[in-house]
Amino acid sequence: MTSALCRRSLLAILCLVLLVATSDIQAAETKPAFDLPRDARFWINSSPFSLQQCRGKAVFLYFFEAECPRCAEGWSRLNEMARTHADDPILFLAVSPGTGRQQMERYVDKNNVRWALVLDPDRRLETVMDVGTISLMNIAQVVTIDPAGQPQQGSWRDMEGTVNESLNGAKWTIDPKTISTALRPTWQQIEFENFAAAAPALNKALKSPKGDLKSSAQALMEVVQRQIDELAMTGDTAYESGDKWSAFRSYTVLSERFKGYSLPPKVESRTKELRTDPSVKAELAAFQTLEKAKRLATDPKQSKNAIQLLKLLAKNHAETEAGREAAALLGTSKVD
Repeated sequence: MTSALCRRSLLAILCLVLLVATSDIQAAETKPAFDLPRDARFWINSSPFSLQQCRGKAVFLYFFEAECPRCAEGWSRLNEMARTHADDPILFLAVSPGTGRQQMERYVDKNNVRWALVLDPDRRLETVMDVGTISLMNIAQVVTIDPAGQPQQGSWRDMEGTVNESLNGAKWTIDPKTISTALRPTWQQIEFENFAAAAPALNKALKSPKGDLKSSAQALMEVVQRQIDELAMTGDTAYESGDKWSAFRSYTVLSERFKGYSLPPKVESRTKELRTDPSVKAELAAFQTLEKAKRLATDPKQSKNAIQLLKLLAKNHAETEAGREAAALLGTSKVD
C-alpha cells in the first residue's frame, strides 16, 4: 500500500471515529461502532441524539435527495406517519447527504418538514450506513437501527411495513400513557437519556401540589435514580479495585450527565482526588492528544500531522487507553 493510500485509509477510519467522538470523557460501557453526529450544528428541528440514548428503542433513518421533487412532495405523508407512531418507541430521523445547513433550513421551511433532520454534508453517515450515494439516481433509502443498536436495511417503498418490523423488541422504559400530559416533554428527554435537560422541569414537578403531576414526576425520578445508582456503582467498583482511570471516567460522566440532580457526596470528592493522580493526568493528556489527531484528520492537508500524532501517542503513551486506540487505528490502516 502506498503512503498516499495509507493516509487515505487512516483518514477514512478517523472520519468514522469522529462520528462517535466527543469532548466529554465517556463512561466505561458498550458503545456502538458508529453513531450520529454530536454537534448541534448538524441537527435541525432537534437537539443531538446518540444511538446510546436510543438503546431499547428503534431508530428510523430516511436518507433522501433534497433536489428530488418526489421526495419533497412526500413530506405530508411522512409527517403523518410520524404522528401515527408518536406513542411508539421509535425515533424518526431524516438525513440529507451532501446538503449544507442553509439550503436544508430553506427546504425544511418550504416543505414543512417536522422530523428531526441530520445534516450529512460530507456524506460520512451515508457511507457508514452503506446506502449508496444519494442522488437523483438513488433518491431515497431507509435504514433502521434495532433496539440492540444494529442497523438493518429497510424499504422506502414500504415505510409503514419497515416501521412495524423495526418495532419488534422496542419498548419505552415508562408507558407514556401513564405520564401527565404536562410532563410528556420531560418524559421524552428521560427516555432518550437527556437527563440534564429534564432536571429543571422534573425537580419542579416533584414539588407540585397536583397529585397526577407529582406522581408522574416520582415515577420518572425512579428511572433517573436507577441510572445514577448504576453509574455510581460502576465508579465505586473501579475506585475500590484501584482502577483510577475507569473510576474517574465514570464519576466525570455521572456529574455531567446528571447535572441538576442530587449525587452522592463522594462523587465530587473522589473526582477531585483522582484528577490529581499521576496516572489519571497521563490518561487525560493522552486523550487530549488523540482528540487533536481526530480534529486534524478532518482536514486532508493535515493528514500527515494526524498520523504523526497517532504514532507518537502509540509509542510514548502505549500504557494509556488513548495510546492503545491510536495503535489500533494505525494497525488497522497499516501505516508504517
